[in-house]
Amino acid sequence: MAVDFQFMHRLHHKGWFAQMIQGWQVEAPETHLLETHGDLAAFTNPADWVLKPAYSRFANRTLLRPRPQQLRAIQPTHEQPWVAQRFAAGREHCSFSLLVEGRLTAHACYHPRYRVGRGSGIWFEPTDPPTIRAFLERFGAENGYRGVKSNGTKTYAKTILALMTCLLCPPRSYENEMSILRGGGSDT
Repeated sequence: MAVDFQFMHRLHHKGWFAQMIQGWQVEAPETHLLETHGDLAAFTNPADWVLKPAYSRFANRTLLRPRPQQLRAIQPTHEQPWVAQRFAAGREHCSFSLLVEGRLTAHACYHPRYRVGRGSGIWFEPTDPPTIRAFLERFGAENGYRGVKSNGTKTYAKTILALMTCLLCPPRSYENEMSILRGGGSDT
């Protein structure tokens, strides 16, 4: 099986993934791509937003409801874009799922109770909101997604009342043994 790198790229880019799932039952919060200082200057009240590199892991550089002076450190470019997502309050649920030929074949859902810093969870509480499973089933069916590495496709979602908001989807390919990264950085 050949890995579709363009599709993997769209999944890993936080802004493009948000566009991909617009209008779904579980959709991303309002998301803006930041590629210039002018794009960033539009956010006059950053306390309503979460800013993070479009390609990132482990939340190392994520700014959660930042103060205006924190924005000075961000230098978005076309090669190293950032995204601004409207802050979504709620309990975080993560899924660790395997899709084969577009079918959800294995699925575990959990809440990361304890973390290393703001990123990786180190102690998990099992959960299973049916909305997350339904989202993954639709995602697989619509995209025919297949070839996921043993660590799975993680789709992070936060509950907001009875609704779910999907924040990101870093893909993993069992054929590749690598994440699709562009522009450096290592934070979620």
